[in-house]
Amino acid sequence: MRPFLPNAFKRATSSRHRIPPSPSHPAFVERWLPTSVCAGCFFSWVSGREPPPRKRLPRRSPERSIVPTFSSHSILVSKQSYSTRTSTELLAALDAALEAAPEDIGKIWEAFANVCADTNSRLLLSREKALKVVGAVLHHADDLPEIETKLEYLEKQVKQGRWTDLKTYVANAYIVRNRESFTIGRALVHLEKMKNNAEIPDEDTYRLLMDALGSMGDGDGARQILPLMIEAGYTPDANVYQSIILGYARGNKPDKAMSAFRELQSKGLAATVKNYTTLMSAYAKRRDADTTKSIFAEMLEAGIQPTVVTYNVLLELCFGQKQLDAAHELFVAIDKAGLKPETDTFNIMIVGLSRTSRLYDAANLFEHMIETGMKPDRYTYGALIHGCAREGLMINAMRYYRQLLSSGITLNHHHFTILQSAFATARDMQTCQEVFRDMMSRITPTTINYNILISGWVRVGNLDKALEEFEKMKIAGCKPSGITWRRLIRGYLSAGRLEDALNAYVEHKKAFKKPSMGTYVHLIHALCSTGHMDGAVVLFQDLVDMGGDPIYPLYERIILGYLKAGNLVAAAEWLGRMRYAGFTPRHYLYNALIKSATLSVRPESAFQFYKDMVADQITPDTFTFNHLLLASFGDPRSVERVLQDMRLARIPFDHYTYATLLFIQSKENRNFEMAWGLWEEYVSAVSKSDTSTASTTAKDGKRPVTIHPAVARAALRSCAAHRRPRKARLVWDVIQRYNVDVREDVATEFIRLAEGWTRKNTVKGEKLVNLLGSHELSASDPPGKQEQKETVTH
Repeated sequence: MRPFLPNAFKRATSSRHRIPPSPSHPAFVERWLPTSVCAGCFFSWVSGREPPPRKRLPRRSPERSIVPTFSSHSILVSKQSYSTRTSTELLAALDAALEAAPEDIGKIWEAFANVCADTNSRLLLSREKALKVVGAVLHHADDLPEIETKLEYLEKQVKQGRWTDLKTYVANAYIVRNRESFTIGRALVHLEKMKNNAEIPDEDTYRLLMDALGSMGDGDGARQILPLMIEAGYTPDANVYQSIILGYARGNKPDKAMSAFRELQSKGLAATVKNYTTLMSAYAKRRDADTTKSIFAEMLEAGIQPTVVTYNVLLELCFGQKQLDAAHELFVAIDKAGLKPETDTFNIMIVGLSRTSRLYDAANLFEHMIETGMKPDRYTYGALIHGCAREGLMINAMRYYRQLLSSGITLNHHHFTILQSAFATARDMQTCQEVFRDMMSRITPTTINYNILISGWVRVGNLDKALEEFEKMKIAGCKPSGITWRRLIRGYLSAGRLEDALNAYVEHKKAFKKPSMGTYVHLIHALCSTGHMDGAVVLFQDLVDMGGDPIYPLYERIILGYLKAGNLVAAAEWLGRMRYAGFTPRHYLYNALIKSATLSVRPESAFQFYKDMVADQITPDTFTFNHLLLASFGDPRSVERVLQDMRLARIPFDHYTYATLLFIQSKENRNFEMAWGLWEEYVSAVSKSDTSTASTTAKDGKRPVTIHPAVARAALRSCAAHRRPRKARLVWDVIQRYNVDVREDVATEFIRLAEGWTRKNTVKGEKLVNLLGSHELSASDPPGKQEQKETVTH
């Protein structure tokens, strides 16, 4: 027989060109072809003919590669014992991985993949071992990277291998692969589909479904699977109830989690440390320290030793309640309990210390973490960078950032965003751009990173730079978001470019059918501040037409705009629209309405706003009553009624209250004695307040200034109006003693008073005028902008 061509033989017997099994002899060729090949038999097989009867050949000598005399078949080549030895080693490695480390899914998968890569080894793999691998993958999928790709590979091997039918396990693998998208409805459909395909759900099916629902925070859905599992003949254990407890804990339903936990105990099942820890985390999330600690005490009484995760839950609770000493004691208790703190433990401590401005302790803990051999992760560096940046320690933030770069940890957008935002907030745009350029050399910037640059340039007042970054953003393919347009609109408004801001609003509206509510707030505020009330109303109506629900600040800004324009009627009309929309005017708005009505000489409107204010259970303050006193000018009964309400509300008199009462008593009632009594009362109250609070003196040895110019001005005017020169001299002595600044118009009144004393004392009056200052404080400040002035108790 002519020998077969070696090259053709090598090509035909390679794994790439191997002939598939014959339907009539599916196993014959697979078992025969890899071990020894006869040229005649191989030619018959390629020609489509049956091979001649095969005789058992004696074991070939390792020294010889061709044995032509031992058989009627001419052996062209025979595989060496390497193939058998390789399969044995691969299968032994898989057995060792399954027995030694049943939870080390990475090692198991590596051994399994090596077995599947070799055809002989895959054929020799038993069903029992294959099931162990599948079960390990399904139950420890979270610890296996690229799980979706690996599950697809596993399903392919199940179909190609010589294993028993594993349809149920393939269906279970589908649950793991689509774990995050499962709902209770989809879970029930999956069970029904399995039954229709003659795939009987096993215990793992129900466990995996409950675990998927619980991990997504659907405790009710996981509980609905429980009776189906019991009906199928499977007995739930503590791990099954763990899925229900976890679902309620992540769904922020601690009471239902407690109910499931008690049900577990009522069935005679022993709760695990994972059950207790999950239940504690549910109440710790609610900041319920008492219940969390009681569960922890119950766990200790049951003889269950807490894990590091349990202590982590308690640490987060302590930092949430700002109990730093308790957190430190817990951290020490971890070491005393013989446990080793994890990276998450250090992260919780560092984050908690950073948020409470204890960066020095956080830095020391970070150094201790490195000394103990614990490797920081990206969250550790992120917490330190964010804490330093928030406190303005930008040098330290950059130092940790450089350490992060050299640590080999894969950076994400979070770290760059923290640094960018910190430098932009600190108005250091040069360093902010350096971080941005460093980011571009590593990862692709997102819309958020460009928004930070735009916001930073707007914050420092450089609109041109902001617009330049906006153009770069579009060139980079980053789509502007609502925040982008909002920042640009604010930049235009800050620069006084109202028309450009409105044009940006139009573009914003084209890109997003419904711009953000903050955009409307800024635009309407700008229009109202510049007196464009018609434009503000049109913009407000545009929001309503698009189906938006206007918020309180929009109504308030329009009302304040009309008050600024002096249109009290329109302001009252919009106040009615605000009430119809379900909003109650706030304290600031009521004060603005009362002030506007008072200055418009509409006392009835001022008192009506005051009645509405009391009806809405909003407490008036000194500013409110001061303007009500002004509104009561000319009506002594109203003045008395306001003073009575002021006493009932226990509102103390301030400087403007005394000034207003002095003005009313002097000009309206023509009662100088009453006015002078108020002045003496005021000076006495100021003196008592000064001696009890003031401990320092000026450089000239005089006492600190506490007399308000408005009150001194009112007292001088009262003396001038009633021709009381002696009283005026007493007021002047007080003014000199306390270094009170008085305006020139008060000095003019004093000149008239000096002329009233006697024609001969004109020179003396002029000297007194020259001694007076020209500083003036208004009788009342706008609401919300009042300075923190000393309040004098009446």
